Amino acid sequence: MGTFTEIGQVNYDRILITGGGGLIGSHIADQLVELGIEEIVILDNFTRGAHSNLAQAISHGRVKLIEGDIRDRNLVMEVMKGIDLGVPSSSDSNHPVCRRTPIGSGSAC
Repeated sequence: MGTFTEIGQVNYDRILITGGGGLIGSHIADQLVELGIEEIVILDNFTRGAHSNLAQAISHGRVKLIEGDIRDRNLVMEVMKGIDLGVPSSSDSNHPVCRRTPIGSGSAC
């Protein structure tokens, strides 16, 4: 069972990382593997991320990869079942809507 001692004695068995295939998300996944988290779920559409970024984390066998878009509400609701902690690291900062109106744009900016 994984424990984050820096934030107290709270145990997190299942952690979701959105955008886990990106630079930041994949590094978070690597750190969570090192911390001994039981299961790390990664949700990414790989528009900008890369499967190769996750090679190290996936090799430990505790990473579940789901290819999909965080804007798919039904998918996110399904993926969130049983998740103890969510780590948002997904965005589409290159999207024209995000460049014009990043806050409240309805997209994952």
